[in-house]
Amino acid sequence: LTPEAVPGVDEALKSLARKNLKSQTSTATGWERTYEVQLAKGEKENDLLTALKGISGVENVNLVSYQNDFGF
Repeated sequence: LTPEAVPGVDEALKSLARKNLKSQTSTATGWERTYEVQLAKGEKENDLLTALKGISGVENVNLVSYQNDFGF
């Protein structure tokens, strides 16, 4: 993630029901960020992945599904 990509990423994540920046790591080529997100009802994972991958300066996008005992 390059610094120039940050506004685009913020815009792509704006519609999510919940988002929380969990970590940010500085690398030689930019940043790596980890977000905890919750999709809004009816929102599709592939739509989010496609939106993020389409942002100039975003190199990789990973989505990990997690369901805890409390129903997050």
